[in-house]
Amino acid sequence: ESTDTSVDHPNKQEEGRIVLLSAVVVEVEDGIRLDYIRDTLISLGIYAVVCMALLLGSYWLLDMLTPGHLTRIIKDGGWNAALLAASNLVAVALIIVFAMLGQPVSFAGIVTATVFAIAGTLFQALGLWIIRKVWFGSADFEAVLHERVTPVGVFLAAAAFALGLSLAVAVH
Repeated sequence: ESTDTSVDHPNKQEEGRIVLLSAVVVEVEDGIRLDYIRDTLISLGIYAVVCMALLLGSYWLLDMLTPGHLTRIIKDGGWNAALLAASNLVAVALIIVFAMLGQPVSFAGIVTATVFAIAGTLFQALGLWIIRKVWFGSADFEAVLHERVTPVGVFLAAAAFALGLSLAVAVH
């Protein structure tokens, strides 16, 4: 009787290295592991809900940090606000992805990834708030309201992305 556990989890330890097997279908001698596919699809659904909630929450936090209503500013042609919001969403998506990497497809894995992603998202908002207070006074931060792209807007977008990327690596 074999003690190989590769059918229980898509990652298999083999002579000190990880061999990734298919995450969708894991074939065993008796056929396809339908329970594994079911569990993976359920986990995918839960991760999708968590991801959307975190992305919406991060946008809401960013909206609280910017002068005025962020969505209105973007709709009115505010390129700086659009750059900042887009870079922040990409940064938070990276935080979420890195928090999920390496987590098992299980309830514990989902909870762990969610906790790390929430923490990373909150630190992202805190970091942007600190950047706003340290590098810019409230007058300079008003550049987010400009309809044209300004150096302040580009800097804030780059800072949001760099901060998010750093946090993403930290949560992994």
